[in-house]
Amino acid sequence: MLSDPQIERYSRQIILPQVGGKGQEKLLHARMLVKGSGLVRTAALLYLAAAGVGTIGVIADDPSIVLSAFAPEQKETIATALTRLNPDCTVVTYRAREVVDSQQVVNEYDLVLSLP
Repeated sequence: MLSDPQIERYSRQIILPQVGGKGQEKLLHARMLVKGSGLVRTAALLYLAAAGVGTIGVIADDPSIVLSAFAPEQKETIATALTRLNPDCTVVTYRAREVVDSQQVVNEYDLVLSLP
């Protein structure tokens, strides 16, 4: 069940007949993996966090890189920026060079978004 702050945060999605309260709860339990780099990945991560995806995995060359495309004055890591945007979101980062078994990582998620 959604808490009062969650209902307020996700109210725009909850009123959509395609989402509703049950759909938002499913999003909060969803696990999404994002692989890629650049501005498109940054935008995707921000939208996924704002939508309320519960766990976002990020495969990056350097997970400690800052998300500065939308706020150059702020120096934040991917995980810090996304959890500040949405405290309901858990961020798991993977260093691309250290992922030995990518299939194992992919199997931990419901959906994968692979960007160039």
